[in-house]
Amino acid sequence: MLRAGKLLVALVTAGALTSCAQPPPSAVAPVPVAERVDDRTRRALVRAAERYLEGDPAQTADGLLATRHSYLQPRTFCRVEFIETRRVAAARLLAVYAFCEELARSGEALMVGSGFARLYLFSLHETPSGRFQVRDAQFPPDGPDYHAWITRAFTPPAVHRALRLDHGGTNSDLLHAQARRVFGLPAYAPAVYPR
Repeated sequence: MLRAGKLLVALVTAGALTSCAQPPPSAVAPVPVAERVDDRTRRALVRAAERYLEGDPAQTADGLLATRHSYLQPRTFCRVEFIETRRVAAARLLAVYAFCEELARSGEALMVGSGFARLYLFSLHETPSGRFQVRDAQFPPDGPDYHAWITRAFTPPAVHRALRLDHGGTNSDLLHAQARRVFGLPAYAPAVYPR
C-alpha cells in the first residue's frame, strides 16, 4: 500500500513538473524574424533613415552650431549602418546604427559642431510612389535598461551586431568628406572646432 502511494505521488509530481515546464501557447511570445531584402531595398531604407535624421530639427535643434553659430547655416550629416529589417503588420521596422554630426562651412574650413551616435529602431511605411518614410523613431535609454531595450527591440541574431556597432566607436572621415563636397570645399579643407 505504501508503495502504491509513493508511485502515485511520484506520478502526480512528475505530471506537475511537466505541466509547469511548458507555458500555455498564449504565454509564449513569437521570436521576431528578420526579413531578407535586396541591396536596392536596403539602400532605400537606409536613405529614408538618413533623410529623417538629417531633416528632423529635434535631433540637432540644441546643437552647438545651431545655437551659437546659426549664421553659418549648419547642416546635419548622418551615416547609417543597416542592422536588420522586419515586417510587423503593415509597418516595416528598420534597426540601424546612426552616427550624425552638425557641420558647416566657415570660410575655407569645415566647422564641426555637435554629434551623436546611437542605435535606432524606425517604423516606416511605403508611399504609393514606392518611397519609404519614417513614421516613428525609438532609441535605447541610457542607463540600466539599455541592454534590455536592445534585446526587446532587435531579433536575437541582430543583438550582437548592434552591440558591436554601438561599442565600436565612430569615424568622421566619410561625413566630413561628404560635407566638404556639399559645401563646395576642397577635399583637403581642414576640420575646425568652434572656440
